[in-house]
Amino acid sequence: PTRACSTSLRVPSPPAAMMRVAPWSIASRARRSPSPAVAVTRDGRVLDYGTGMSRKGVIGGIKGLLSKGIITVQKAVAEGGEHEINVYSLRFREGVVTSGNYPRYRSTLPPVTQGNPQDSALQDSGPQQQAPGQWPDSTGADPPVVASLNNTYGRPDLYDTLRDLGVHHHTASKLLREHDHALIERMCEFVAQRLAQGWAPQESVAGWLVAAIRHRYELPADFRTRREQSQEQAESAAAAAEQARIQAERATEELQRQRSARLAALGIEQNVDKIWQEALADLRTGGQWSLAMPLCFLKHIESGLAVVLVPARVRGRMEGSVGALEKALSWQAGQPVRVVLQELEEVTRTGLGPV
Repeated sequence: PTRACSTSLRVPSPPAAMMRVAPWSIASRARRSPSPAVAVTRDGRVLDYGTGMSRKGVIGGIKGLLSKGIITVQKAVAEGGEHEINVYSLRFREGVVTSGNYPRYRSTLPPVTQGNPQDSALQDSGPQQQAPGQWPDSTGADPPVVASLNNTYGRPDLYDTLRDLGVHHHTASKLLREHDHALIERMCEFVAQRLAQGWAPQESVAGWLVAAIRHRYELPADFRTRREQSQEQAESAAAAAEQARIQAERATEELQRQRSARLAALGIEQNVDKIWQEALADLRTGGQWSLAMPLCFLKHIESGLAVVLVPARVRGRMEGSVGALEKALSWQAGQPVRVVLQELEEVTRTGLGPV
């Protein structure tokens, strides 16, 4: 009774009275009477004359529709403990179509709204390309109507996790629709971690998980999800790096304080030491730096002569680097410079300052 079009298809909901017919009533009447089975309501109104299907066929068809998510069932139990008639209904992603498409149920359908009719100005009336595997249109017949249902509510990964843990697809969709996704993710990961440790609940895993989500079970205080563990590890690493930076700054400041005190004792000015440090930086960049150089001091540099104070234990190593020192200091001074090495002990004996 419907027609396929480029817009979304909406299917009307049959009357509630029709959906309250027991799935076994048609087959049972067929066995009791040779006449066709008749579907009637509680007040005796005849809805149709049945399908002629057996009870087994009806039950199998209903199970198939339920498993595909096309219909839903509402089960009820009377006060006496007896099971009442199941109520089946179609599932819709959106509202039903207009009453003009189903004149038979005109009294049960909502009135036509402004948003129901298709706006022909927005419809692409040109020829549509057919992708491989689509319904052939060479015969001119309308393609079959396919219901498009999205049960993941924006989290297909959580839906798949729930299904992997044994949760029924209807229940998984309902949990995603009614509960916070962060809570569901936390509960699923808790169950996964416990299962990896050999945990076996008294009831089924899916039953425990559904109850934990619905009743918001309180998890152990020391439980952490993988995301929370990664975040804590990142925070710990950042804190350790910050602590190391602070310690390095303190060590640098202490070394600078000690060097400043040594420069003052040797009578070396700060601007002269700055030239020495820049020259050592150039030597480091050029690959001519050695561990003995930071132990030395530039006493003074003037008139093309640079006096470098060298500890006696590294004098032999520094003599091999005189050429490199002269080149670096000449660059800093802007003129040719000749380097003279003088031992720190000699400085002490001549009274120029303590070691």
